[in-house]
Amino acid sequence: MVRTLEDRCRTAAARLGTPSPALDIQRLLALLARGDVRTQLPHLLQELTADLSPRFLELDSLLATATSAPTDDTEALLQLAAETAAALAVYHPDHALLGGRLAMLALYRRTPPDWPTYADEALGVGTLLAPEVAHLLRTQPERWAAWADPRLDFTYDYFAVRTLERSYLLRVGGAVRERPHQA
Repeated sequence: MVRTLEDRCRTAAARLGTPSPALDIQRLLALLARGDVRTQLPHLLQELTADLSPRFLELDSLLATATSAPTDDTEALLQLAAETAAALAVYHPDHALLGGRLAMLALYRRTPPDWPTYADEALGVGTLLAPEVAHLLRTQPERWAAWADPRLDFTYDYFAVRTLERSYLLRVGGAVRERPHQA
């Protein structure tokens, strides 16, 4: 039996982890865009931990550390919250997953949300992206969006996200400009 590429990708995705059905990435990004991230952080953590073990998570200590930071920069606060959650992974592994979700959310804030913009940036830096593939990304973005499930990006723990950012994702001008499901 010959399996298509899509079948093989779905099988691999199922082995990686199951995304939380309650995770709505657009709603999370909208929460961050509302204003002061300090006031939105409890709601954000509630959304990100919906499928985790609340009994073992140290959310109070995470909130206290993140909200006591002397900066109002959303990126810096998300980074601090992700690092704090990762440091708490010694108490329960769900903290590492929460840290990964926070780090991935910060990555999503600074990367292009749509496939055509990603194709333009990837071609602009002379990557290995074939011009034919870039043309398909520009002309049929809905096909690619239906195929790639961005919720799978939120199944990585903190250390996996940092490894992806450091070694594998596309950089433009020193900043990561690619999401894992786009790679």
